[in-house]
Amino acid sequence: MTVLTVVVTVPLAANSIVAVALTRWTSTIQAITTTWLAEEPGARVYDVSWSGADATVDVTTDDGQVPDIGDLQTALSTAIPSWVGVVVDVGQGSEYVVQ
Repeated sequence: MTVLTVVVTVPLAANSIVAVALTRWTSTIQAITTTWLAEEPGARVYDVSWSGADATVDVTTDDGQVPDIGDLQTALSTAIPSWVGVVVDVGQGSEYVVQ
């Protein structure tokens, strides 16, 4: 019975840890990106979606332009692990790799 308990408990615990981490990183990425876009007229963060360890942030701006990506890179570098990839998708076919 002990082996069965371990076999069931370990994957459940790992899944819970990953779910909590992704939720936390999603909120962090969304908040930092929103702050980064604050000066851009009509800018809005719509969604943060995940594919493995890569987050895609969907945003729109009135003119399709975004502020300096370096500012976002700096802000995210201390907020999420360096192995988490981040891409900003501005729509209109523009994607910016942040991390």
